[in-house]
Formats: sequence, C-alpha cells, structure tokens
Amino acid sequence: MQNGILRLRPHHMICLQHYAGRGYDDAFAAHMDGIARRLGAGGILVELTDGDDDVCAKCPNLVGGLCLSQEKVDRLDARWLEASGLRIGDRLSWEEVCRVTAPLLASPALFRRICGECVWFSFCARLRRAAVRQESDGEA
Repeated sequence: MQNGILRLRPHHMICLQHYAGRGYDDAFAAHMDGIARRLGAGGILVELTDGDDDVCAKCPNLVGGLCLSQEKVDRLDARWLEASGLRIGDRLSWEEVCRVTAPLLASPALFRRICGECVWFSFCARLRRAAVRQESDGEA
C-alpha cells in the first residue's frame, strides 16, 4: 500500500469483507490482519487492479508475479467486476466498496455463482449466513 491507496484485485474486495483471521499460512494471515485493521480505521482509498495486488504480496501462491490459480482468480475478478459495474482502475473508499457490494452479497445465489469455485467459498458462505442472521436478529 502506497500513499494511502490499497491496490486490490476485484475479488479481494469481497475476500476482505469475509476475512476472519485465517489464511494460507501465518505470514499471509498476519499481512491480512494488517490490511483489515487499516481498512477498519478508515481513510483508505481502494484502487481496483488486475494482476497481483497488495493482498497478494504475502500469498504463498504468488510465484513470479502470477498466482498459481491465475485462470480461476481472473474469472472471479471478471465476475465481480460485471456484477458490481466497477472497472479496473476505479478508485473508491473502502466504505464505497462495501456499499456497492452489499446488495450483491445479500444474494446467496449470486454469491455462489461468482465465488462457488473458490477454495474459501464454504467458509465465507458460513460467515455470510451468520451475518445475515445477526442482522435479522438486530431488526427484531
């Protein structure tokens, strides 16, 4: 992250909303913890990018600037861009990212269609269901 700008692949804007202290290894999880803390503090501008981003920096699946699952993550990125109407190069606050993606995440069918092939899908889907239940309980 440079100059208060966090470079994110489109699918990482979703991953970070579901992040709960787990990762591929301890270095990756610690790196994600730091990113999540910075986002939570506010004032961060997100720039959507293709290729490796600030999340990828500590990922053990990044080899020579490419993800070992490059084709899959490219598909995830394309699907999230299409669903959100955002484009590579767009810059927006983290709060705007969450506002734009909230209605998309509210649809279990859409979430499954876009992220269903991800190795983390089951974990994220459980978090999503728990958040929806908590929101529903808070409205009662």
